[in-house]
Amino acid sequence: SSIDAIHTLLRNTLIFFIIFFVALFFWFKTGIEIDSFVLGNYKIDKLYIKLDKKLTLKANKVVIPKSKEKPSFKNIDSTFDRIKYFFTFFHTIDLKEVVFADNKVQFMFTDNLFYLSSDRYEIAGNIYRNAEIFTADVPRLYLKENNITLNGELRYSLKNNTLETKGDFDAYHIQGHFNANKKEDKIRFRLNSDRFNDIKTLVNVVSLPKSIQSWLVDKIKAKEYQINTLEGSGSIVDKGFKLNDKTLKATMLLRKAKIYFQPKLNPILAKEMKINYKNKSLFFTFKTPTYLHKVLKPSKVMITGIGSKKTLLYLDLFMQTAIDKTLQQILDAYKVKFPPLKYKGAPVGIGLKMGIPLGKWKKTKKMLTIVNVAFEQGQMQIKNISLPLLKATIKYDNRAKEKVSISSTLKKGVLSIGETKIPVLNGQLSYKKEQVILEKVYTKGLWYEGMVNGKIDLKNKKAFLNMEAKKIAIGDKEKFIVIENKPMPLMIDYAKNFRLSIPTLGMKLINKEDGMHIGVTDITKLKPYLKHMPIAIDGGSIDIVKKGDKYSFKGLLRSKACFFYDKNDVCRTQIRCLGEVSKKGLDFYAFDKRLHYRSAKSRLTLKNLNIDLKKFLNIRKKSKKNKSTKLIILGNNSKIRYEKHILLTDSYDIEILPNGNVKASGSLDGDIVQFNKKGNIVSMKALRVKDKMLHALINFDGLQKGRYTLKKSGNPDKVLKGQIIIEGGVMSNFKAYNNTLALINAVPALATFSSPGFSKSGFMIKEGVIEYRMTKDKIIFDSIYIKGSSATIVGKGVLSLKKKNMHMKLAIQTARELGNLVGKVPLLGYILMGKDKSITVGLTIEGSIYKPVVRTSTAQDILTLPLQFIQRTIESTVKIIK
Repeated sequence: SSIDAIHTLLRNTLIFFIIFFVALFFWFKTGIEIDSFVLGNYKIDKLYIKLDKKLTLKANKVVIPKSKEKPSFKNIDSTFDRIKYFFTFFHTIDLKEVVFADNKVQFMFTDNLFYLSSDRYEIAGNIYRNAEIFTADVPRLYLKENNITLNGELRYSLKNNTLETKGDFDAYHIQGHFNANKKEDKIRFRLNSDRFNDIKTLVNVVSLPKSIQSWLVDKIKAKEYQINTLEGSGSIVDKGFKLNDKTLKATMLLRKAKIYFQPKLNPILAKEMKINYKNKSLFFTFKTPTYLHKVLKPSKVMITGIGSKKTLLYLDLFMQTAIDKTLQQILDAYKVKFPPLKYKGAPVGIGLKMGIPLGKWKKTKKMLTIVNVAFEQGQMQIKNISLPLLKATIKYDNRAKEKVSISSTLKKGVLSIGETKIPVLNGQLSYKKEQVILEKVYTKGLWYEGMVNGKIDLKNKKAFLNMEAKKIAIGDKEKFIVIENKPMPLMIDYAKNFRLSIPTLGMKLINKEDGMHIGVTDITKLKPYLKHMPIAIDGGSIDIVKKGDKYSFKGLLRSKACFFYDKNDVCRTQIRCLGEVSKKGLDFYAFDKRLHYRSAKSRLTLKNLNIDLKKFLNIRKKSKKNKSTKLIILGNNSKIRYEKHILLTDSYDIEILPNGNVKASGSLDGDIVQFNKKGNIVSMKALRVKDKMLHALINFDGLQKGRYTLKKSGNPDKVLKGQIIIEGGVMSNFKAYNNTLALINAVPALATFSSPGFSKSGFMIKEGVIEYRMTKDKIIFDSIYIKGSSATIVGKGVLSLKKKNMHMKLAIQTARELGNLVGKVPLLGYILMGKDKSITVGLTIEGSIYKPVVRTSTAQDILTLPLQFIQRTIESTVKIIK
C-alpha cells in the first residue's frame, strides 16, 4: 500500500511541477514566493521556488487531487526514469504537508535522498535502477502505530517480478535482523533477534489465547530472551497478506529461566530453555533444570493446538529425589494420594505428566495428571507389607477408575506380611484396588521352597495365594512333615495374629505370643507327608506349637489297623498323643505315655501295651518312608502277637531291619523266646519254658506245669512246621480230655484206665513230643506222643480252623498184664495186646472243637498209629534238647 501511494504521489507531483516549470521559469532565478496558488484541482499554500544551479521548492501545504486511474507496475521503469530525470533538476524539495486521498504526508528530497512522513510511518531512502533491477537503500522506515523501526536494502526485479529485502529492525524493545522475498504473490520471510529482557510486549501484540499468553508471560520467566529464528511464508490476497500457518516456525532461547508450573510449588530453574514453535504447537526444552536444588533429568513442556478449540498444555517433568517433604509437596499439590508407604534405598525417580486444557474447552475437558515414581534397590513398606525391591514403579492416573497402581520386581531379601517374614529370591509384585498382587514370587525359607502367586487384600488384611511348593519340610534337624512338588492354596489373615490356612493339608498356622501354633484338623490330608511316625494313622487331628527351635504337639489320631491293644485284647484305634520335635529329633508319646518313640535312636518303647507284630510289619511294608530305616521296639510287660501266636513276656527286644527282616527275643520269669523273620520265613524257638509262656505261644492251656520246648518255622501263608517237646507236667481241663475221661468212666471195659492214669486232676506226663503242620485253614498233627506214669498216649489227627471241628485218632497203652484185666474187659475186640503184655485201647475224637465226640476204635485202626516211631522219637528227646 505504501509503494502504491508513493508511486501515485510522485506521478501527480511530476505533472504539477511540469505545469509550473513552463509558466514560472523566468521567476525561479530570483525566487518566487506565493501565499496561495490554485491551478485546477491543485492547490498550494506558501509556495517558494528559487533557481540556483538547481531548483529549490518549498511549500507549507499542497493539495493533490485523487486520480481515477489505478496505479500499475506495467510501465514503472519508464515512469521511474521520468521521475528520476525530473528530480535531477531539484536540489531541494520541502513539502511540509501534502494532502492526497485523505492522507497527509510530509515530503522532503535533497542530495538524492528522499524523506516521506505520514501519520502511520516515516521513510527515508534512495532508489536507483540498474538495468531491470531496482535497488532501494532505506536507512529508516518507522511505523508509528506499532513503534517499529526498520532499515535495510530492497531489490526489485522487473523481469522476474521478484522482491528481495533484508535489514535490521527495532520493535517492541527487540532488535534484530530480517530478510524476506516475494515472487509473484508468494512471500517468504525470516528474522532473528539480539538478546532482550521483556517478552510481554511482544506476546501482547501476537494474537494468542489468554491462557497461552499467561504461560508465556506469567508462568515462564527469564532474565534474557533471544529469537534464534522466526520464519514462514504466505500469499498476497486482495492487497493483504495471508500467512500459511503450516510454514510458520520459530525458536527462542531463554536464559536463567523460571517455570511456575504449579502455584503451590517452587518454580523449576533452568540455565537455558529453548522454545520451538511448529504446527501450531510450542515445545519447551530445558538445559540442566533443577527443582529446589534437585536436578531434573531431561524434561519437556509443550502447548499443542494453538488457535484451535482444543489447545492443550502438556507437562513431562522428571527428577531424582529421596522420599522426603519435597516429593510429598509435589504429590499434595496435584492431589495425588498414594497408599501409606515407606522406602529406604536409592533416590527415586519421579515423573510428572500433565495435560492441562487451555482455552474454551477447559470447562468441559478434565485435566490429565499422571505421576510415575520409580524405585530401585531398596526396601518398601505398603501398609503392613514390606518388600525388597530390585525396582518398582508407582503410577497415579487421575483418569483411571483405580487411580493408583504399583508394580515392582523383587530382589533377594525378606517379604514381610504383618509380623511374618518370608525370604524371597525374585518375582513380581503389583498394587491395585487396595490389593497387592504376587506373580511368580520364588520364596525359600528354612522349611519351605516354592513359587507363589496370588493377592493380598490390604483393606481386610487377608491374602489368597497359590503356592507351587517345591519342598516343605517342617522340623529342624529331624523333619516330621515333608512335602515335595505339590500345588496348594494358602489363605492368610494377619488382621490380629498371623493366621495361615492350608486347606489341601488340613493345616492352620497361627502366630501367638507363646509361639507359632500349627493346627492339623484332618490328618488324613497330611498323612502322605508325615515322616518318622512310629505308627500308621488314618485320621485325627493334631496341634503343634513352635517356640524357638522346638516343636511341641498333642492330638488325637485314628488308625484302621489294629496293632496296639490292651491286656483285655481291646484294640486301640483312638490314639491320644503328645511329643516334641527339636534338634535332638522326634519324641512321640501315646496311650498315656505307654508308647514312646524316639527318632534319634529309631526306638519304639511299649509299656503295659501289646503289639500285633504281623499287622505292624504289614503296615510298615506298605509305607515307602520306612523302607530305609531300622526300628528297635522295646517292650515291658507287653505281649507280642504274630497272627495266632502270642509271645507273653515281661520284656522283649525287636529289631526290624530296613529290608523287613525281624529279630526278636523276649523273656518271662526267666524263660526266653526267640522270634525271627527272614523274607517270608518265620521261625520261633522257646527252650524249656514254663507253661505260662507256652499257653500264649500255642493258644492252648491244656498242658500245665512242666517244662516245654517249642520250635516252629516256615511260611505262615503256606505251611508252618512245629514241634513241642514236653518234660513233665499235667494234661487236663480241655474239652477233648474231659470227654475222653467221661467215656472211660462210662464204659466198664475202659474203667481200668481211669486209675491211676486218667483222673479229674489230669493226666500226669513224664515226657512227650508233638509234631504238627499249620496252614491257613487247619492244624495237622503228624504225631502225638505223651508218656505218663502208667500209660502212654500216641496219635495223629486234623483240627480245622475254618470249620472249627476236629478228627483225632489216639491209642492209650497201659503196662498192666492181661491176667489182671481179662475178667474186667468183656469187649476184647477193642483191645490189642502187646509183646510186653501191655494192652492198648483206641479212641476216636471228632466233631466240633467246642463239643467233641469220643468213641472207641477197632484194633485195626490202632495198628495204623506209628507207636514204635514215636517211641524212638521220645528216646532221643535228650539229644534234641541239647
